Amino acid sequence: MSMTWTSDKESTGPPEFFSTVAPPGEREPWLREMWSYFGENILSLNRAVEWDYVYVEIAADVGRIALYPASSQTADRIEKAGCFVVSRDLQRTYEELERLDEDSFEEELTRETEALAKQILSAASALRGSGISLRADLPVEVWEPDEDEPTATGIV
Repeated sequence: MSMTWTSDKESTGPPEFFSTVAPPGEREPWLREMWSYFGENILSLNRAVEWDYVYVEIAADVGRIALYPASSQTADRIEKAGCFVVSRDLQRTYEELERLDEDSFEEELTRETEALAKQILSAASALRGSGISLRADLPVEVWEPDEDEPTATGIV
């Protein structure tokens, strides 16, 4: 699988974000490719940045999963570049859940994002030893917008 990545540099300025659209169906292949792209392209664009973990944001309402380097020393965004994948499947799932009553919506959305967060961490761990230049013992935090706590954390 090879997704086509595009830059938003000319339209938005720094930080530069690279994006792609995930193919429909199974998530694991494109999640691995997302991490591969991050390791092969995004990390080198952030060499001058003092970061100590990868921030992953799941915005299910728009089907977006974003990755960028972050620092536990500041709440400010520090990255020079990041990447995101738009998944129409994720967005459709969110739209289907919106039809539920509020309590069921929250419960099902939590279950969906927790499962996706585990898949995201698993995909990063699966790249270990593949030649992709993710740092050893790389801390990752998976967040949803406007939450006070990460949905999942891990060392990959």
